[in-house]
Amino acid sequence: MRINNAIPALLLSVLAFQTAFSQSLGFSAPVASPAHKPGELIVRLTPGTDIAQVVRDVNSLPVSEGTARLARTIVAEWRYYLIAFDESRVNAYALAGACASLPGVESAQLNHQLEYRGVEPNDPDWYQQSDMTLINAPDAWLSSTGGLTPSGDTIVVAVLEKGALFNHPDLAANRYWNWNDLPDGLDNDNNGFPDDFGGWDVANYNDGTGNNGAHGTGVCGIIGAVGNNGTGVTGVNWKVKIMNVSGVEYDDDIIEAYHYVYVVRKQYNESNGAKGAFVVATNASFGYNNQFPDSSPNFTTWCQLYDTLGYVGVLNMGATSNQDVNVDTDGDMPTSCPSEFLITVTNVNKLGSRVPSGYGKISIDLGAPGTGTYSTTNAGVNTPGYGTIGGTSAATPHVTGAVALVYSMGCESFTSDAVSNPVACARRIRDVILTAESLSCARERLVRCRS
Repeated sequence: MRINNAIPALLLSVLAFQTAFSQSLGFSAPVASPAHKPGELIVRLTPGTDIAQVVRDVNSLPVSEGTARLARTIVAEWRYYLIAFDESRVNAYALAGACASLPGVESAQLNHQLEYRGVEPNDPDWYQQSDMTLINAPDAWLSSTGGLTPSGDTIVVAVLEKGALFNHPDLAANRYWNWNDLPDGLDNDNNGFPDDFGGWDVANYNDGTGNNGAHGTGVCGIIGAVGNNGTGVTGVNWKVKIMNVSGVEYDDDIIEAYHYVYVVRKQYNESNGAKGAFVVATNASFGYNNQFPDSSPNFTTWCQLYDTLGYVGVLNMGATSNQDVNVDTDGDMPTSCPSEFLITVTNVNKLGSRVPSGYGKISIDLGAPGTGTYSTTNAGVNTPGYGTIGGTSAATPHVTGAVALVYSMGCESFTSDAVSNPVACARRIRDVILTAESLSCARERLVRCRS
């Protein structure tokens, strides 16, 4: 049964997941000492203690070099004072430790500089990406910006398109490369696809990038434009590897494309990561209006592919119609497919309201921002640029990127069975995306996960 969760705040459950993990299990990552304001020490005194006497006691410490003085009273009611000293002559950490042991001193610490905990990339066009704010991506990036699972698997997303411009400066570094094959005319990794070094073009049987189209380039940018590189925009994932699966234009192309993804993920599972690719999600920002799965043998086959992919651990994202129709009654491909490994996406605007696009309590899982999404694009066939992409084509890759981001987060045991038990792991990730869990529910899930 589908969960009709038209939630634009897509990464709220991801945040609950990560927050619950850190809070319920009491983990804190070791960090270097934070920066502090030179020559300032904050002390809190016990009731009735005279600050003038404490300053004299500080100056009697060998580590102080007699440089201490009262700079100001911070809060008299709470007995907090600021003591200044000459840090050019004094070891600040030694002084703080010694002060904490003085009579009448309840606590002593350096005057640390705060680190504001917002994560916004330095990409110059970030200000145009209100879609990322809508799905709470900046908060999720506090925990992870993608790349690897806690077990060290390189997370890969397969994008099925006619093509995309992978030499784009915001995509090139995140393009997936199959290092077990070489562009030498041979099938070096024995996966049945010779020279699939840069993915697979199903139309030309090579690893070409297809038509380098603006549509595919925009979709890839939403999922994984390189983040924080001082260039253009950022994707939901700053570091995810994007697998080019190009030349997809007809039903047979769809079947061949999904087959390629199935083969490389299955090979990864069976070789324990020595070969293949750790593909966790596919993105299909295309489809057919007013079609049901049983309206054509090819459509039936198409639906079956999602289960096949799910059994090797791949979740699949599908864009619904851009028509304002009830998909349950009017049909749509692929979003009428009943597979538990297909997540179907409709379109919402920057305010989180659904715009004319497919809906349905049974067939549509959630909504994500699509209208007016600013992303990577082509100024020409081989000329990279930036611009807007809209509709469910833009909404869907937000979800695809979120799926991949969950794999990079938090509790190692949450994804530790991704290779050994890929079906269970894929279902677990799906549930995090589709279920608007409360923080307490997420915490309970993670306690079970850890135990």
